[in-house]
Amino acid sequence: MPFFNLNLWFDYSKSSHNSVKIEKLKCIMVYFERITSSTEPVGVLTFSRYNLDNPDKNIIKSCTKNIRKTVVLSKDKIEDCSGAVQLDFANKYIGGGVLNSGCVQEEIRFVICPELLVSLLFMERMSEHECILIRGAERFSDYTGYSGSFRLKNEFIDTTKKDKYERIMTDVLAIDATKFRVKKDQFCEKYFWREIFKSYAGFFANWKEPKGQLPCLATGNWGCGAFNGDVHLKYLIQLISASVADRDLVYFTFGDQKLLNELSKMNEILLANSVDVKTLVEFLFKFFDIRQNLNVSVNDFLTSILNSDVTSDK
Repeated sequence: MPFFNLNLWFDYSKSSHNSVKIEKLKCIMVYFERITSSTEPVGVLTFSRYNLDNPDKNIIKSCTKNIRKTVVLSKDKIEDCSGAVQLDFANKYIGGGVLNSGCVQEEIRFVICPELLVSLLFMERMSEHECILIRGAERFSDYTGYSGSFRLKNEFIDTTKKDKYERIMTDVLAIDATKFRVKKDQFCEKYFWREIFKSYAGFFANWKEPKGQLPCLATGNWGCGAFNGDVHLKYLIQLISASVADRDLVYFTFGDQKLLNELSKMNEILLANSVDVKTLVEFLFKFFDIRQNLNVSVNDFLTSILNSDVTSDK
């Protein structure tokens, strides 16, 4: 089970983490001040787990669906994308280091929406092909910064509509990526399939929307940063899973304009050439095979091959 004890928030023996712990506590106090100063709190949250039974590589390898559209944004944050399924770049133990000194994407989301913390009490470690979906978590705080620069900005009033069950219509989807000690290890089929099935489990999970309409996915640099994932490969993995699940992506680069330009160009080329899932997977496997002999990134490799082979074939 995830760790659940508030005592580490009051341990200030490591001065480098003290300011972050104080700011996270401020967010929790904003929550309690709100709910204790109003009438009896109303609303519902639901916590669900979904497991991908019998993952089949052929579903992906033989998929002829075209790659879906990606809207890439450098400003705003995942939690600002109303109406989308909002990804939590989760630890396999949901919440990660939220009750300690951790203060990256998942931990920040859990302190600005403190009701998510309840999941730490009963949500066990996620398995290889499993995700956690939480609907109804209200946002109470706005913030600036990230990691050591995280600061509470002010109170946030969440105006998101509720469904018929009185749940805030915000879906937080928790999927955990593989942590790589050596970055090059991820460029192989073994870890490709692990990340594909993990993301596909979440993107495909038991969605029943009116008239068959599926909301887009608000995501970003899943499994990068401390987990050492390659941002371009992780984008393509998410794009493949989203395309099989019939979903578009809204991708937030968190202020990285260079990455915005690269991913936008990549998606534009994929769409212009009507590349399907099957073809993109084949290209990636080809890249894995030749990568050791070439000093080239997955982004440069695919841009080159799409501007030559695919265009000529079409």
